[in-house]
Amino acid sequence: AKAYDAIKDSEGTIIVENTDFIDSSKLNIAAGKDITIDTNGKTIIRTSNAINNNGTLTIEGNGTITTQNRADNTLTRIIENMGTLNIDGPTLINNGLSNKESHWYIVFVGDNATNSVVNLYNGSLQTPYSEVRPMEGYSARTVQVNGGIFNMYSGEIIAGEGRSIESWNAQGNAIKIYGGLLKSDKNNNISLGWSSGANTTTTLEIHGGSFEAKNYVVSTSEGYVGNITILGGTLKGHSNGINALCTGTL
Repeated sequence: AKAYDAIKDSEGTIIVENTDFIDSSKLNIAAGKDITIDTNGKTIIRTSNAINNNGTLTIEGNGTITTQNRADNTLTRIIENMGTLNIDGPTLINNGLSNKESHWYIVFVGDNATNSVVNLYNGSLQTPYSEVRPMEGYSARTVQVNGGIFNMYSGEIIAGEGRSIESWNAQGNAIKIYGGLLKSDKNNNISLGWSSGANTTTTLEIHGGSFEAKNYVVSTSEGYVGNITILGGTLKGHSNGINALCTGTL
């Protein structure tokens, strides 16, 4: 197995063989590279620099990738994805505390990442903390999908105080959920749209899974004009679980 830092200029499987360690290296996966990180039951504490994926990145094994505690954490994103990201088994935790200047994410897909594909096959994505200014809307988004396709087949996305999945001001992207658990202790499971002039066109398909939200399972703003299809799953949220302020279709 290669050393963990070989990910910067290599490809193949990288097995985390050392004991738990703190890591702040810049991990940039170039287009055309195919990297697998086997967490191998270890804990990797990221202190700075998001993992930037432009190629194919698979994170597997029963280990944990996490950030420092709330007071020390300066890493707002664990992974910024522009390529293909496969998560199969590990636990990813961002312990950051959102404030007026910053949101906190596990996976962030930007507006221009039209080729992004994120597949959650198994594992746990968690943002335990967030809103210090809840009235101003600065909460954690466990997964931010502003481009490409997000597929969830199993596993869980747990938002302690923020939102499980959000897509804002996005054009032509898709969120498809086939199984697993989405849980938001104090907010919405899935939020679509942002402002009335943005015209978010995200397609949401729910084929299965379990959804538990303090507020709504699905909440949209006036700026959402996409399509929502619910074919299965168990939805448990405020009222009927859906808050649709949009001109799209449900």
